Amino acid sequence: AAFDSRGSEIIFAGQLHGGPALFTIQRESSTITQSTSGPASRFPAVSPDGVWLAYCRLLNGSWQIWLKSRHSADDRQLTAGSCNATSPAWTPDSKEIIYATDCGRGWGINALARLRAVP
Repeated sequence: AAFDSRGSEIIFAGQLHGGPALFTIQRESSTITQSTSGPASRFPAVSPDGVWLAYCRLLNGSWQIWLKSRHSADDRQLTAGSCNATSPAWTPDSKEIIYATDCGRGWGINALARLRAVP
């Protein structure tokens, strides 16, 4: 689960119909809305400026990092391949994501990688 930058919303993984998805709950009203659809989604991370949601989606047997605008329907894949990319965390300037990857490593051994998420 992740809090937005103001602390007024909580983004969490859950399952309503079908596979796991991300949902947003408003802390004051307890209103819940679905934030992602499609393949399984988990591991949310809201950018410090509150504009972006990084999360992981299971595609073709591996977890990949996706980026979603919190103010529009803009949604794009940031990582690809047969390696898993999980546990995204934002840099303080909301420009880059640090994440765990098992690419080139044995089972259960992760490394950290960094990518530029927004221009």
